[in-house]
Amino acid sequence: MKFPRALVLSLPLLVSACATSSAGVQREEPLPGSAPRAGRVTGMIGVTDITALDIELDSSLGEADSEDLTLPLIGAAYQFPSVSRTALEWGFEAGFGIGWDSEHEAVVVDTGTVLVVADNDLRLIDLYGGLYAATKLGRKWRAYGGAGPVLQFGRADLDFDQPIDGSSSASESGVGYGYYTRAGLEYEFARDTWIGLVARWADTKLDLGGEIDELELEAVQLAFAVTTTL
Repeated sequence: MKFPRALVLSLPLLVSACATSSAGVQREEPLPGSAPRAGRVTGMIGVTDITALDIELDSSLGEADSEDLTLPLIGAAYQFPSVSRTALEWGFEAGFGIGWDSEHEAVVVDTGTVLVVADNDLRLIDLYGGLYAATKLGRKWRAYGGAGPVLQFGRADLDFDQPIDGSSSASESGVGYGYYTRAGLEYEFARDTWIGLVARWADTKLDLGGEIDELELEAVQLAFAVTTTL
């Protein structure tokens, strides 16, 4: 059986075209700004600056007022994006943050007769989650912002010496809630790995229900962040 000469001559061209097409498929990469198929995990270390701390005590202890507190911070966050091949990415995020302060003389207690400076031990754990949106700024930079509710666990210990009644203390723990907003800027210094800064603002209220009745906090967090794609 003889093949048409045109078909025989076209076989090398057909093979070459298939090889070129196959190589092109292998080299295909996601468009710049496309969302990953999985989420991003971010680890953070920084500080929490509590700019407003209102402490409500039992009436037998008096009234308390606090200076600003700065707490060390460690935490992590996870962002799960919708799959998109545009420069804009959006989805859901969740995270946690842990902060603590030990023996910081920052609380002034008014007992009705004298002002007493108290040592304040404060420990906070934040669980938060909400919606976020992100965009690529060129090929290496990424900016994002998010917002949502916060569930906060806290413990406060106050130890102070009263000139008349002697030493006194109050220790309570409880759960509170509030809301947050945050924003971050990252630079991709290696494949699927970013470094950057993230800032988060939160307003929360904890019900302790004891000698320390309530804590109302307004805090700003600033942290160094490392992000990787799962």
